[in-house]
Amino acid sequence: MNKETFLSNLEIQLQEKLTDPNEIQDILNDYAMMIDEAIENGEDESDFIASLGSPQAMVDAIMEETDESKTHVTHKLVAISPFIALIGFFASGFIFDAWHPGWVWFLFIPMSGIVFSGPQSLEKLVGLSVFLVLIGFFLGSFWLGTYDPLWALFLIIPGLGFFLRAHPIYKVAGIYTLSAVVIYIAYGLIMDPAHYYGLLLFFPVVLFGLMSGVITMNIDGLSRGEKHIKIFGTILSAFLIINYVLIGYQYALWHPTWLIFLLIPISIMLYAQIAFKESIEFVAYTPFIALTIFFLWGHFANAYSYSWLIFLIIPISGILFEKGDA
Repeated sequence: MNKETFLSNLEIQLQEKLTDPNEIQDILNDYAMMIDEAIENGEDESDFIASLGSPQAMVDAIMEETDESKTHVTHKLVAISPFIALIGFFASGFIFDAWHPGWVWFLFIPMSGIVFSGPQSLEKLVGLSVFLVLIGFFLGSFWLGTYDPLWALFLIIPGLGFFLRAHPIYKVAGIYTLSAVVIYIAYGLIMDPAHYYGLLLFFPVVLFGLMSGVITMNIDGLSRGEKHIKIFGTILSAFLIINYVLIGYQYALWHPTWLIFLLIPISIMLYAQIAFKESIEFVAYTPFIALTIFFLWGHFANAYSYSWLIFLIIPISGILFEKGDA
């Protein structure tokens, strides 16, 4: 195989894997230079090209090196995210005296893991929406001085979930849900604070979500009694949602009353342990315990500047109660 044929075949293989024409041309130029230098040094053109391997194998090797390089950079970005979050948190606190809601900087840590893992996709956007909605909810409520009607932002999550399904009816449901969220919040903030009837906008969302399976309760890591646990979790969730809305409208305690929703994972794990003898480590409870103490301590004692230290119980409990320790 001569130089021209080799580079032509290599170009075809590169075009199947790469989209940047400049990158393709750079690679072709590099190999053309290598072949020219080999010929100048007295090597046989065909023998040298044969030693390089097939164009397909070469492109596979190039792609593997590129993927490893990107993964290495990704791991670095994810690894430094806790430091970025900590810097942002302290800067918000010391410069602007905004320990709350400055703590939302810590959400950058799980968000970075989602953003830098794999190719961009709608599934990734849905995963990110959980954290983006949480940030929007707390920042918006902090600036506006009210948690109602901003709680409706959380319905954006199942709204985006509808778009993951292929059938057009799910796209319609997704558009309806997102529109209902915008209308409800705009009406509540601009037109009428007593917007109770606006809740009817979301009845079709919840009904269709439950019937289609878009809104469901999946419990990972449980080996027994999954059906009963889902039923228990669904009933508990409905009970807590009703009470949260009633307490919110009756006493305007949207925050920190929302912490009652942490009872859902805690109660499910306890139920699984007691009823089905599931083995669940204490460390699984600590994120919910830490989050509850952080908000109650920070809210009622105005102590967000140091209540974040309670999150240290998560790694500490992981070390103390790790399986296999004496």
